[in-house]
Amino acid sequence: MSVKRRKPKKEEEKLGKEPEKPWFKFWPKGVPKHIEYTEVPLFEFLRKTAEKHPNNIAIVYFDREITYKELDFVTDKFATALNHLGVKKATKLPFFCQTYLNL
Repeated sequence: MSVKRRKPKKEEEKLGKEPEKPWFKFWPKGVPKHIEYTEVPLFEFLRKTAEKHPNNIAIVYFDREITYKELDFVTDKFATALNHLGVKKATKLPFFCQTYLNL
């Protein structure tokens, strides 16, 4: 039986710093490498965006455009349908999405 040995941590990791990512050498000047953000559930993010910008385009799929208002409506219908099927809050579900949009 062979035992894998861990590589020693880089000096940056030992000091609690995040190691420099290789793509950062190509990073545009003035663009932050990290952004602080508040964690918001996806449904809440969508709802707030739909309230602020209801007629802005959220999704473009070939020649079909869907506004944030429409997307909020159909996702709410989907959540309601799941609830009627007995799915409760925090239930983990597998998700399969076909490669076409049918709203």
